[in-house]
Amino acid sequence: KFKVGDYAGVGCMVNSCGECEACKRSQEQFCENGKCVFTYDCHDCFHDNEPTYGGYSNNIVVSEKFAVNVPQDAPLEKVAPLLCAGITTYSPIKFSNVKAGDKVAVAGFGGLGVMALKYAIKMGAEVSVFARNKNKEKEALELGAKALYTDTKGVVSERFDFIISTIPTAYDVNAYAELLKFGGEMAIVGLPPADEKLNIDLTRLVFAAG
Repeated sequence: KFKVGDYAGVGCMVNSCGECEACKRSQEQFCENGKCVFTYDCHDCFHDNEPTYGGYSNNIVVSEKFAVNVPQDAPLEKVAPLLCAGITTYSPIKFSNVKAGDKVAVAGFGGLGVMALKYAIKMGAEVSVFARNKNKEKEALELGAKALYTDTKGVVSERFDFIISTIPTAYDVNAYAELLKFGGEMAIVGLPPADEKLNIDLTRLVFAAG
């Protein structure tokens, strides 16, 4: 689907087995044959186990199934963030059917958090942001956030239809789950370093309303 000179957008994956049930359902990240090749920090089993370097590469080999056509007049500096942070946050927001009037919380306000806030605002939701400090409060409010909180204890009266956590460090997951409305949903897309283990209180989780 590409010809020389076209712009191609590459996301987080560049290949997979394409044969297992997960791959056939476009869930290649769960490839049952263990042949999902990520764009960075991975070894390409289809090309002599060469390491993948993502955006640090001068050249990249990718199955066209994992590349999207980018219009020639598209501003590439705005397209690029959509291919990782953009889809990482857009996908769960759409999956949970966030809509106008919903109360949404974005936990973590880095690159992913900013994208999540923008999407939810565009979908008509009322969005609050949770961050470690008030440093980005002005930016969050300018982008349309209702409020920025620095901890969950300060919003005991708030309940959310949807919470998306982009936090990249260890934190109290239960504290956020307990802020969900009855039937609310929480998506976790931020991953802490491997040596920072999360402890989840299953009793608290089971009795949370979400």
